Amino acid sequence: MIYFDEVDVLINNTGIYCDSATIGSENNLLPVYSIGNSRGQFNPNGPIKHNLSLSYLLSVDQDPSFAIASGIKELTNDSSYTPITIEVNNLTGFYLLKSYSMAIRPNDLVRVNAQYESYWEMSGDFGSQTYSGDYKDHTRLAHGNVTYLSTDLSYSEMPIYSIGYDFSAEWRPQYSMGKKYPVDKKLISASEKIDIEKDTYTKIEFSGQEATNSFLANTTTGLDFMTLNTMCFSEYDTGVKPFTGDYVNMSINLSGFRIIQSDVEAQINDLMSNRVSMRKFY
Repeated sequence: MIYFDEVDVLINNTGIYCDSATIGSENNLLPVYSIGNSRGQFNPNGPIKHNLSLSYLLSVDQDPSFAIASGIKELTNDSSYTPITIEVNNLTGFYLLKSYSMAIRPNDLVRVNAQYESYWEMSGDFGSQTYSGDYKDHTRLAHGNVTYLSTDLSYSEMPIYSIGYDFSAEWRPQYSMGKKYPVDKKLISASEKIDIEKDTYTKIEFSGQEATNSFLANTTTGLDFMTLNTMCFSEYDTGVKPFTGDYVNMSINLSGFRIIQSDVEAQINDLMSNRVSMRKFY
């Protein structure tokens, strides 16, 4: 028997603070019938596919999935892209990132949900794993209390109740006759979506409205994730970007995001809020 404390999860040989890992394998079969025979025969009707779902805590500037998503956004040559090696215990596969999301709330650690898919053969089995990577520094965990909308000189003072971030990529494997596994893969599309819940109203006035020209100031540069030890810096209470000490951050550039939805919500025993959704395509 293998217990949870004996299981390591590695993405490109990088350990993560994972609390849930699920691998699901699909075998696409189709029954084929013929006249004079009441019993169908099963035949392959699609590729064997593996789906991997991971839930873990975000480590600032050291999250392999975030780095993978950033690389996909800059991808110009699909054929040269190398699938990601992921190990769960001794089960190893080559995966493509399908989706990556984060939930950011006050007084809570930032949690990541990542979905990967694979069309290639998996290897390994349950067993004692010899860990070949280093777990990330726990002092670099991201937290809602040190996550900001960053400006050129400091941070936005607009009260924000929650932020949701989603990245998605659509891949298409390419097969050839006589081959069991894909000979190539194609990135069809990629996009980002950010939901911000705040206490000021943003009205949608025209199609293609930019977020930085609406509720975000033109000086807003991105969404900044900082480490918990940032709260120890003297600048933390003044709202000025800390430049002293072991300053570590991770950013999502908000340039080019367009507002797609703005919802107002008021209900009993809660603050009135405005949830704005914005999206960017690649």
